[in-house]
Amino acid sequence: MKLPPPGYMPPEFCEIDGFCPVEFQVVSDLFRFRRAVLEHLERYGPAQRIYDTLLVPDAVLNPRRIYSGLQRANYRNGLCYCSLPETRTLVVEEKKVDDEIDEMVTEVVAAPQNKVFCVFVNLTGSKYTILDWQWRESDRGTPDAPMNASTHFGRLLWPIN
Repeated sequence: MKLPPPGYMPPEFCEIDGFCPVEFQVVSDLFRFRRAVLEHLERYGPAQRIYDTLLVPDAVLNPRRIYSGLQRANYRNGLCYCSLPETRTLVVEEKKVDDEIDEMVTEVVAAPQNKVFCVFVNLTGSKYTILDWQWRESDRGTPDAPMNASTHFGRLLWPIN
């Protein structure tokens, strides 16, 4: 693995007591979810999105690629962290009561083949807000990169070739 870019300090994660077990803050570089987004997911789902947040810390701590410049209005300062997790927690059954998630049955499975896990963050001042996270098709020639990365992002920040 190549060394991180100069000045890169990996964030340190810690859980916030009494809330969603997947919400975290970073001690150095503050990465954060919007609380309203997590509360909505926790209450209404989809449950898989909740469990995919468990992959976010590793994607930010151990990225395979980091792109700058999300090609979306108001997110030109955004970053995309890409990772290749080995496993994920898959929701195999979701039970709802009155449209709210009541119970979930999960199992740990291999990560999807030919997919890259992407975490999209926006830098505002000294804080990074996690905008979205998702699995994307991988590029056939570069399996740790999302397909069409050159049209979705401004430039590759990491690794430096």
